[in-house]
Amino acid sequence: MIYCSPVADRGWKFRNRPCKNAHLVADSEKELLTFSKDIGLDPKWIQDDPIKYFDLVPAKRRAAIKAGSVPLTEEQYQMWLAQKIKVKDGAVKAAAKRLSRKKTVTKGKNNGKPT
Repeated sequence: MIYCSPVADRGWKFRNRPCKNAHLVADSEKELLTFSKDIGLDPKWIQDDPIKYFDLVPAKRRAAIKAGSVPLTEEQYQMWLAQKIKVKDGAVKAAAKRLSRKKTVTKGKNNGKPT
């Protein structure tokens, strides 16, 4: 199954401008990579902290939902994440914080890849 987290301000920037984003996640990496290709995401954009996921801008999240991903509320996403990485109560927030850490993409720097 493929899921989309809600769009949130996670401190992510694109070309030095604030950019709200969501995360595309799945029950398996194979499923995530297959689906991501179907909606035009480059497999080399995959993130891996603490699970495999893709960052999605709002328009790409809408495309993912239209293509069949399940939209989650923040609470549902956190519950799914906790279950997926098999952590207990206190570690859920730390894992979510790592997953939502700031990312910056600037033209010409890092070849447009998140840092």
